[in-house]
Amino acid sequence: MSVRTFRKAPNEVLDYTFTWPLATGETITLSTWSIVKEAGAMGAGDLTEDSSTNSDAASTIWLSAGLAETNYAVINRITTSDGRTYERTAFRILCKAPQAR
Repeated sequence: MSVRTFRKAPNEVLDYTFTWPLATGETITLSTWSIVKEAGAMGAGDLTEDSSTNSDAASTIWLSAGLAETNYAVINRITTSDGRTYERTAFRILCKAPQAR
């Protein structure tokens, strides 16, 4: 399964949703997110989780900030009603400076 890459300007605050292919009747009971800078350590101005939510089969994260020309992996870890724990790189974010109009 390939991981989708989204572009985001550093000044945008956007939501991203990852839908999990769970077994029939299985639901998400806990969802946590982590952000990994693909080159170097995280620091001031890097991509930031503002908030997150989940439904029975999907997890949503709101992201802000990010350094221009920087790639980030956004990882979702869930626990399900059947006691399973899954962790996936849900998507990647490429922060790009806004283009002049």
